[in-house]
Amino acid sequence: MMWPTGRINDSRPHPPAGGDVSRGFSLVELLVVVLLIAVLAAAAAPVMAAQARGMLFSSELHRFETVLRYVQRKAIMEEQSYQVIVDPAGRSYAISRAPEPAAGAREERLSDNVLNSRRLPESFSIGNEQEQTQRELPIIFSPTGLATPARIIFADGYGRRAVCTISLSGEVAVVQL
Repeated sequence: MMWPTGRINDSRPHPPAGGDVSRGFSLVELLVVVLLIAVLAAAAAPVMAAQARGMLFSSELHRFETVLRYVQRKAIMEEQSYQVIVDPAGRSYAISRAPEPAAGAREERLSDNVLNSRRLPESFSIGNEQEQTQRELPIIFSPTGLATPARIIFADGYGRRAVCTISLSGEVAVVQL
């Protein structure tokens, strides 16, 4: 642009005599930024892993609670007794029809007539707090909605624990400890 004095107003820095040089980041600046990102990622990784384990624990606990409520409703709707069989040794639980008490009939295993089952992840444990044995624990829901009272302990290998209480009236309550 020309001013009335006849001089050109160009305040831009002039390129060196060798040609037009683009301005950018130096290698040292880029390495510093990459190093900062790596340090932040390393600090955040354990927190994110613990958060993921906590979410898995909550998810499995909620799934078990939902299964118990589902089986109770199924027993009421179909007017037939159903049970949830907790297997501490196998870290699993299963849904089946409850064996009907009949005189002279052979005794059925608890796991006969399994409709569905779920095995918990490796770091989990499930069991009854009163019994130290590893035998199967049936929770029977009758067509009236009543249930076998039980207290089931959920735990993972990272110190999380929860208690799932089933009352005689069939009410299911879960408390994380």
